[in-house]
Amino acid sequence: MTTQTRITLKKVRIAKNQSEETLAYTADIYFDGEKVAYARNDGCGGETLINPFQNTFAAMKRADEFACSLPAETSHGITIDSSLAWVVYSLAYDEEVAQQLKSRIKRGVMFIKGSAENPQGPIYRLRVPRGRKVSEGLDVVRKLGYTPINDLPFDVALRLYKELE
Repeated sequence: MTTQTRITLKKVRIAKNQSEETLAYTADIYFDGEKVAYARNDGCGGETLINPFQNTFAAMKRADEFACSLPAETSHGITIDSSLAWVVYSLAYDEEVAQQLKSRIKRGVMFIKGSAENPQGPIYRLRVPRGRKVSEGLDVVRKLGYTPINDLPFDVALRLYKELE
């Protein structure tokens, strides 16, 4: 998704167990720091439903116009025109990916060959056996000369995770 900071989500709740064809979630939408709407996707393949809060219709219209002004995206050979629903869905998906990465880092060691600036190959995972600490797995990975994703700043780790996973 095109990087933008005017539209943000808060109180994002992802329901993986309800996600079938799309991501099931709910969230509050903020535009330029103002809470303007509530978003919901039931995860069954339909578009995200956006319900504006009372007295936010003007701000909601500006948010929609801003979202529509963003460039179209191409993914897997399909061009997707930008809309508020698409921007909100993309932000919710990014949040889900970030939650997934946090969970995987907490449970084990994730590492790459090469450096964060020049990764070589995919992300590898080392599960830490019960009773062992993640720090022990990190020591092993470091001794082998690999770059643990666990050691990287989260924004760098997230960028690599999205690129390589």
